[in-house]
Amino acid sequence: MTPENGAARASGRRAFLARVSAAASALAAAGAARGADAPATDSLPAISLGPHRISRLVAGWNPIGGYSYLGHHMDRHMREYFTVERTVEFLGRCERAGITAHQFSPAENTAE
Repeated sequence: MTPENGAARASGRRAFLARVSAAASALAAAGAARGADAPATDSLPAISLGPHRISRLVAGWNPIGGYSYLGHHMDRHMREYFTVERTVEFLGRCERAGITAHQFSPAENTAE
């Protein structure tokens, strides 16, 4: 392989990868824009609880409450990340995705 041929091949790969990356980014952005606020069309498996239907998939409290099994450092980061606003946003995204139940544990910031 000559140096010119190798440079052309490398340039061709770079151009190909750039086009593929751009296409993937565009598809991801289009999907996010289209489905950001749309409710989930495929319903998750659910159970009846009295007159209510709740999803069998339950959003857990550990990330929101800052319990990670990875130690105090990660716990602190999780508590810092899940502000009241982010918690409300997270639960709203869960609901739009069809997750209609979440496990709750009282914590210091529960009243907020």
